[in-house]
Amino acid sequence: MTDRNIAVKLAVVEDSGRRIDTAPEEAAIGALRLLPWQIHPVKKAADDFAGAAVYLVKVSYELELEQDLPPIRWYELGLEFGEDASATVVDAVPRTSRVPRPAAAYDLTRYLEFAPAGKSGQVHLSETNGAVYRHGVPGSSVRWRHASEHRDGIEPGSRSGWLALVVPDGCERLPITLSARFDLQAGADSPYWPVQEPVRFDLTLRDEQFKPPLTPAVPDGRRAFDPGEPSAFICYAHDDAEHKENVRRFADVLLAEGIDVHIDQYADVRRKDWGHWAYRNLRNRDFVLVIASPMCRAVGDGDAALEKHPGLRAEFDALRTLHQRNPEWRPYVLPVVLPGRSEYEIPLFLGPGPNDYYRIADYAPECVANLLLVMRSTERRTWSLS
Repeated sequence: MTDRNIAVKLAVVEDSGRRIDTAPEEAAIGALRLLPWQIHPVKKAADDFAGAAVYLVKVSYELELEQDLPPIRWYELGLEFGEDASATVVDAVPRTSRVPRPAAAYDLTRYLEFAPAGKSGQVHLSETNGAVYRHGVPGSSVRWRHASEHRDGIEPGSRSGWLALVVPDGCERLPITLSARFDLQAGADSPYWPVQEPVRFDLTLRDEQFKPPLTPAVPDGRRAFDPGEPSAFICYAHDDAEHKENVRRFADVLLAEGIDVHIDQYADVRRKDWGHWAYRNLRNRDFVLVIASPMCRAVGDGDAALEKHPGLRAEFDALRTLHQRNPEWRPYVLPVVLPGRSEYEIPLFLGPGPNDYYRIADYAPECVANLLLVMRSTERRTWSLS
C-alpha cells in the first residue's frame, strides 16, 4: 500500500545568470503524487523464481500543476525498487508507444510477462492520449515518460501502470525511491532549471488485507493455442531499444491473433544456452519470421564485425544451411518489414523481391492480415529439419 501524501514536489529555479549551486529561490509548480496502489501476491510455478516472492502491482499516480503554467511537454515518473538490486521488475505495462493507444487488457504468464488478452484479462489499462515511453525493464527500476505534442502540453490528472515484481522470499517491506523529471516550455526570455527532490518510502508487501494469491492466467507461460494455428519463431537483430520494442509490438499483435509466437522477449528469464534455444525454435516452429533492419542486413550479408551479434549470426548460418539442404524450406522463412523499415534491410540470402517479403504498415490486426493469410494457407511442414 502507499500513502497519498507521498509526492515529489515539482519546482523551477530562475538562473538569472547565477550558478545553480548558489541555491536560488524555487518556485513551486505542482507535484507528482502517488495514489493508493493495488498489490497482489502471485502463485509461482514449480522451480520458477526459486527463493523469491512475486507480486502483481498496480502503480497509480497523479500529476498536479499550478494554474496559468506554461505547457509541460513531457514528464517522467521514476521508481527504484529495493537496495543493491534486491528487487526486479520483470515486466511492466504500458510499454513504449509513440501514438495514443486504446484501452487494453493483459494476462500474466508464469514467466511474469504481460500477454495481450481479451476483455476478461487480469489487468486493464485505460486509453492513453499521448506518447508513453517505458524504460528500465527488466531491472530494479521502471520509468514511464508521458509526452505530448499538443500546444497545451501534458494534461494533469491520474494515470496508472502495472508491473510484475520479484523480491527475496520473506520480504515484507520494500524501500522505494520516487523521482520525477519534466520539461517546462517557459520560453527563451525566462531561463529556468527544473528541480525536484526524490522521495523515499517503504512499500508494505504483506498484510491481512491481501486477497488470495493470484494464479497466472497462462500456467505454462503460453496461451492455450488452437492446434490448427501455425507457430512462428521471430528472428531479429537488437539494433537499438526502439527497434526491439517495435518487434515486441509486432509479436504481441500476432499473439493476440492466435499465432503461437516464440521470441526471446517472451522467453523465461532463467539462465539458458540461447544458441540451443534458437536452434530448437528453428526446428520446431512452422515459420521463421526474419525482421528487416540495418543490423539484420549487415549480419546476414557478412558485413558486421565478427564479435557483434553472435546469436543472430548463428541463426542465419542455420537458415543458410536449411536453404541449401532443402529448397522446400524456403516458403517457411518469411522476411517482414515493420513500419519505418525498408526491404533493402533484408539479408541478400533471403532473396528480397517484390513478392518475397511482407510489409507491415502499422501495429494493428488488420495490418497483419496478409501475413496471417499466407501462414494459415501454407501447408504445414511434415518433414524434419535435422
